[in-house]
Amino acid sequence: MSGYNFLPNKNKIIPDTLFKMGSITKTFTATIILKLAEENKLTLNDSLIKWLPQYSRWKNIKIKNLLNHTSGIYNYTHGADWDNKLRNNPKKHWLSIELANIAYQHDNLFNPGSKYSYSNTDYVLLGLIIEKVTNKSIQQVFNEYFHTYHLKNTFYTTSGYSATAMKRLAHGYNRDGTFESNKDITFVSYGGQADGAIISTPNDIIYWLNQLFSGKIISNKSLKDMMTIISERDAKSINIKNIHLQNNILKMPVSDVGEGYGMGLVYFKSYGLAWTHAGGILGYESLYTFNPCNGIYLALAYNVKPKQQLIFAKIANDIFSILLASPFIANNIENYQKNNIIPNFCYSVKDETLQDRKKS
Repeated sequence: MSGYNFLPNKNKIIPDTLFKMGSITKTFTATIILKLAEENKLTLNDSLIKWLPQYSRWKNIKIKNLLNHTSGIYNYTHGADWDNKLRNNPKKHWLSIELANIAYQHDNLFNPGSKYSYSNTDYVLLGLIIEKVTNKSIQQVFNEYFHTYHLKNTFYTTSGYSATAMKRLAHGYNRDGTFESNKDITFVSYGGQADGAIISTPNDIIYWLNQLFSGKIISNKSLKDMMTIISERDAKSINIKNIHLQNNILKMPVSDVGEGYGMGLVYFKSYGLAWTHAGGILGYESLYTFNPCNGIYLALAYNVKPKQQLIFAKIANDIFSILLASPFIANNIENYQKNNIIPNFCYSVKDETLQDRKKS
């Protein structure tokens, strides 16, 4: 951990420093939807208009299309128009319905399920569905969720953060061109809702991920559904094990993105397989990853939004390289693999060590 949370005073970042996590929020949103499905309050095959009838043009879109970005709905943050909205009204707190309505003014990109296209609007709509199903505000749902899973340093708000949270929030600085370079844009409202509104700490994110992937939040069936991936190139289903055997992904860098998307999860080709999601929001960048083949969790948060895309995925790759070169980490990985059920896709044709260990 290094750097400053406020440049003028050189205040150092500490473990309790909060960061805007951006699209990491989507993984949380997906688990809430899956939990509601487990409780028989909705199904993933429900049409969007069952819950949001005002959007009649989207009648053929299902909840599962929103979850894995195969809806074809326009991404409200796309293009210069959204940047101009932020510059013209930087402190406006956008309602979910306002963000959805921006997208509804645009034609669909393709027929539902036929292609993949990442869209923040998909998760804004999931947030509206959550409100409709629970008859609670999205903020209330999220904050009750954080309380249930003991996330004491994770918060969701739709109308500005509390004074207490603001004292802990790292100031965010812009370098992506939306505002002038190195401008403090902490108080600029990104506009995100269930697609990107949470603030948290890397420690809280890892604590939550451990609960998620150990089956303490959603059922094993729901977790399996969540990790069922489709190709980001053609939206077709992908068999992870087959990809592994074909590509020997133990040797692939973490920055080689784009193989597949699940439900609020991205598939990374990295030293086996890693589940991940990145978050990019004005003044902030974040990324988490969990590799079930070696048991390593990693969460990164930065209070700067750079011009270069995926730079933090490359940083994560460097961190993994250092970790895997450590004898201490190697010993811990060996213990993890002995004491846990390792997914079949972790075994490579060219890597017999894990296969032999499993047989023994």
